[in-house]
Amino acid sequence: MFSAAVLVSGCGQSDSPGFRINLDGYDPAEVSAAEREAIGETMEEFFGTPDVPRVPPGLGLDAERIAVAAGPVEGRADGAQHGGYRQQCAVCHGISGDGAGALATTFDPYPRDFRLGVFKYTTTRAGA
Repeated sequence: MFSAAVLVSGCGQSDSPGFRINLDGYDPAEVSAAEREAIGETMEEFFGTPDVPRVPPGLGLDAERIAVAAGPVEGRADGAQHGGYRQQCAVCHGISGDGAGALATTFDPYPRDFRLGVFKYTTTRAGA
């Protein structure tokens, strides 16, 4: 029965992942669908998608290195490995780095939110 369910559900390609909109500090019920769509479009224009990340000019960040680390998981003919964040980190920290990955609720302490950069200045309690 289980194997039939797996076969029916399929193992095909899923849609490309997207970034989760950060509504911290806002009541999600007060953000309309049109506003969410506008936020998503603006974020994609400036920062791209998880598969094709962009770096706005003037930030001093290396777009190539970000694409290699955050883009799709793949091995290249030259032996280079791409997608390290997605392969090793996203399952816990989430594709957006918000700490809400698929396994986040199974950890104590839960995975850190990388979005604001404060993880660099905090510590995890001993024994965690």
